[in-house]
Amino acid sequence: MGPLLAAAAADARGDAGLDAAVRLERARRALRDADGERGLVELAAAERRARDAGDPELLAEILGLVGIVTMQNDPAQALRTLDEALGLAAGLPLCPATVTVRLSWSVAQARDGRVSPAVAVLEALREEAEAAGCVQQLCTVLYVAAAVNSRAGRCRQAAQHARTAAELRAASEPGPGPALAMRGVAELEAGSAPAAARHLDAAVERCTAAEDTEWLAYSLGWRGRARLLLGRYADAAEDLERCRALLDSLGFVDPALFLADADLVESLALAGRHGPARRALARARDRVAALDRHVVTLGLDRAEAVLVGSPIRAEPRRCSRPRCPPPTPIPWSRRGRC
Repeated sequence: MGPLLAAAAADARGDAGLDAAVRLERARRALRDADGERGLVELAAAERRARDAGDPELLAEILGLVGIVTMQNDPAQALRTLDEALGLAAGLPLCPATVTVRLSWSVAQARDGRVSPAVAVLEALREEAEAAGCVQQLCTVLYVAAAVNSRAGRCRQAAQHARTAAELRAASEPGPGPALAMRGVAELEAGSAPAAARHLDAAVERCTAAEDTEWLAYSLGWRGRARLLLGRYADAAEDLERCRALLDSLGFVDPALFLADADLVESLALAGRHGPARRALARARDRVAALDRHVVTLGLDRAEAVLVGSPIRAEPRRCSRPRCPPPTPIPWSRRGRC
């Protein structure tokens, strides 16, 4: 704990609201340091103190973070927590805390397969954020709205939100990785795979340079999808394997968080790598069973059908002898019989 936070903790003694805010910041730092156990302990203490203080905005913010953290391991409990947070946020003015709560609730609903209520909340939030004129908040809302509209099959709306988010982000920060990635998403939803791949090539490059691991994972996943559509199966498989590895390194094990597993299995199968494809499919199905994420089962079933029906392409073998005799040519007179 840094000196400023330690001083704030000392000042917070006897003040439930301030103590809750300090513990919330401690929890955030612990989570950034990948110390999930300590983060949850601090969040539990922060929640108790916020309830003691009777501060609905602070309590909503804390519960929103609790919901995000527990979503990875206990989706049902996360939904209950986020329902309470959304109820608290409903009576509060638009601010970063209430925006985050509404976004988190919508994401949780979409991951559980309930896209209609998620879209409704996001569209209302988008209108409020546009009216408030806060570009940073609006960009975040549009990113999530694009993803959820895509899951709902609303491709035109998803593409529109992605393009708007990209334009706003690029205007405030020239050439950022997330903006380039959103341009790629817009092309995937209602454009062309070649254009999507070009934008996502640039997004991968920028996110790599910025060491933005989360957006690099997303950009690789979307580029893998574009390459899959283009028939570049080996390249798609490489991107999607890197995407899954990065998501795992970030602790994002929920298969419904970012829909990469079905595309990974399909690209591996079409590239002739049946062993890795079967292993990726088994891992994804294990996670689906552990987290009750059956919303992604249809995609995995599709990928398994591709795996079963695709041929195994053996890697070309090199001759172990230093010099091989040239093949005997088939006479023209016999080629019609072969």
